[in-house]
Amino acid sequence: MFKKAEIVFGGAAILFALLFFILAGDFPGARGHDVGMAFYPRVLSVLIIVLSFIVIFQGITRKETETESTGTLFYTEDNGVRRVVLLILATLIYPFLLQYAGFLILTPVYLGFLMWVIGAGKIPRILLLSVLTTVLIYVIFQRMLKIPLPTGLFYN
Repeated sequence: MFKKAEIVFGGAAILFALLFFILAGDFPGARGHDVGMAFYPRVLSVLIIVLSFIVIFQGITRKETETESTGTLFYTEDNGVRRVVLLILATLIYPFLLQYAGFLILTPVYLGFLMWVIGAGKIPRILLLSVLTTVLIYVIFQRMLKIPLPTGLFYN
């Protein structure tokens, strides 16, 4: 059952990446030493296509496990469905709260919550990783690349 899902997902991802690759052709072309705006989306499209072929190949060649043959995707004793729903809800709410709380305040909370839900370790480790990841993203985008991140209502 899941082998089919991998093959279908891989095929859908290839179609999406091909569409993305074609649409990137409408971006302005290269000028001088500049690679142009279409370069990065096209590189990502090719990467998605390659990875999708790997997923399809794995779906074709690997054997199904006992869990896969019974068709249970989530273990009920592990509350897998609840975890997935929490991750999806948090990801849907994050962009709306971002405009009010700002990147520096909300992102470590969001990342920490995601790590806690998936059981990525003990609380001190989760706190450290979420704060360090936020600081790293802030330094790269805000300071080095000069790309503004949402400040929220507290900094305005």
